[in-house]
Amino acid sequence: MNIASSLKAGVVIVASTIGTIVASDLILRSVGYLPHVDYDWMFGEHVNSRVPDDKIILARPQFLSEKYYAVDPMRETVVTLGDSFVEGYPVAMKDSYPAVLGRLLGARDRPANVINMGLGDSGPDQHLRLFKEHLLPRLTPDIVVWSF
Repeated sequence: MNIASSLKAGVVIVASTIGTIVASDLILRSVGYLPHVDYDWMFGEHVNSRVPDDKIILARPQFLSEKYYAVDPMRETVVTLGDSFVEGYPVAMKDSYPAVLGRLLGARDRPANVINMGLGDSGPDQHLRLFKEHLLPRLTPDIVVWSF
């Protein structure tokens, strides 16, 4: 087998693979198949599933709800912004550092509204978009703790 025929065979294999993927995608889209975008398949069901957002690749569903941003106006508002460590994955939400921060502030007679804006599988660009697109239009925090 010479180089030219090996090259042709390689091109045919690559073209066939790409054609199959494109055809499969078009068929699935034509029947309305939209896969669930989440990591449930890997880690099992998690309370912080993600939903698509036009300006943020993925967001926790509560970030889209006005109720999530309801605060006691008599308290300072602390926003924690960051990745999965801020979100609290893989511990229970009550053990996430924003939840612990809220309890510690309350124990020191400085009760505060602590809003957890942690988003796993994200980077600083997504955190900033989340902050600007979802949080700032709804409230003005007194303190922002941004970690990544």
